[in-house]
Amino acid sequence: MGFEKVTLGRTGLKVSRLGIASFYGVDAAMVEEAAHRGVNYFYWGALRTRNMANGIRKVAKT
Repeated sequence: MGFEKVTLGRTGLKVSRLGIASFYGVDAAMVEEAAHRGVNYFYWGALRTRNMANGIRKVAKT
């Protein structure tokens, strides 16, 4: 399963139309599941949560 990819502005990067932000209590398991399902746009923003960091770290290792 995956999400349609679009080009992010003029960067040339292909990102999923659906993204995840760290503002709403996202935990590491949610980040891992989203990545497994094809999400590749994660916005960490100004509110940097440890759970989001742990999830991204786990996904980056795979």
